Amino acid sequence: MKLNVTDTSPTINKLRIINVLGQEVKTISLEQKGIIIEDVSTLEPGIYFLTTEQLSIEPLKFIKTD
Repeated sequence: MKLNVTDTSPTINKLRIINVLGQEVKTISLEQKGIIIEDVSTLEPGIYFLTTEQLSIEPLKFIKTD
């Protein structure tokens, strides 16, 4: 499973994937701007949230299945 994110904000430097327990399970560094394709196949099936450092951007919820 791959997660596709289009980064259009010059102020976002990293994305974090958080599980439903609030634990950070993966950090994605945004060294290059544009479309980011991140492999999330190693994550356990469950509900996750994609977050940024910016409080003005709401977390994106996604569900990882087998």
